[in-house]
Amino acid sequence: MLKEELDEFISKIENKNIIPGMGISIIENEQAPLISTYGFAEIKNKIPMSDDHLFQVASLSKPVTAWGIMLLVQERKIKLDDPVNNYLTKWKIPSNSYDSNKVTVRQLLSHTSGICPVEYQGIQLAGEVYTLEESLKGKYSFTTKVELLHPPGNRFLYTGAGYTILQLLIEEVTGDRFEVYMESKVLIPLGLRKSTYKWESVLDKEISRSYNLFGEELPQKIFPEKAAAGLLSTLPDITKFVQANINYTGLLNKSSLSMLHSRVHRAIPYGLGFQITTLANGNRIIFHNGHINGWSSSFIFTTNCNSALIILTNSESGHYVIRDLITLWVQRKFSNVTENSLKSILPQN
Repeated sequence: MLKEELDEFISKIENKNIIPGMGISIIENEQAPLISTYGFAEIKNKIPMSDDHLFQVASLSKPVTAWGIMLLVQERKIKLDDPVNNYLTKWKIPSNSYDSNKVTVRQLLSHTSGICPVEYQGIQLAGEVYTLEESLKGKYSFTTKVELLHPPGNRFLYTGAGYTILQLLIEEVTGDRFEVYMESKVLIPLGLRKSTYKWESVLDKEISRSYNLFGEELPQKIFPEKAAAGLLSTLPDITKFVQANINYTGLLNKSSLSMLHSRVHRAIPYGLGFQITTLANGNRIIFHNGHINGWSSSFIFTTNCNSALIILTNSESGHYVIRDLITLWVQRKFSNVTENSLKSILPQN
């Protein structure tokens, strides 16, 4: 995708006033990433979107968390196929008609644990912050009790709750707060110096505002379930993260990277923290989408030709634009892409 083609596409979007602001990054082989921002970070004061603005990247938090888990595996502090309950003391997955002691770390990473679907909506800054354990227990009306819905390892069922359990796992195994561990072991070593899983009041000046389908500004929210949905990041930082997945950096060894980027089962479209589709021509597409109220985001890359597309938006309508951009990128990169292959990559309406 050429810059001229991208600019033409964005100009049509801006004329339709579909979304307030967005950032797009394109990686091609060894060239420096093409990083562009468009529109506004805040409509009211007409503040232009910039490289420095933070986005809530929603479920893009999960693949970053997966790096943190794989580092613990490399250090032999945990094992992928151990029952996760072996590492937990503050809360354990409860057994029902299914045996919770069969739920493994690998299954949580790949959404094959049988844990019930949970989507997190966050809480407003003025609201009462609940603990991780309270979230897992479903203590409040706006939280869901986490329990087994299917036998562990039996099927793919996407859920944020698996990553909330992994957040607790990291805290119990390391003795650190999740955000502290992730900053010191993953974010800083990869050069993601503006990214954080911890909300601080000083960030209020750095984070873009977010908007609903009608263009109305939404209140800022925080997520106690940080591993699943709580990452704040910039376009250059997410670009660096994607580059680290394309190019071997040494932080994760090649075996760990290969596991992250490989399906856990031929019939399951997920590796360890990453979604995976193989096109009819053999090219493997690795990607993840993120969507919460007021924010939509996506990255997609292929290691076959070291190319990537990263899109961050500050709008609930962002996934419509993301769908169009991913379609354009895939069709320009690969020939004879089937409708089913394309559908498996695109964020759902």
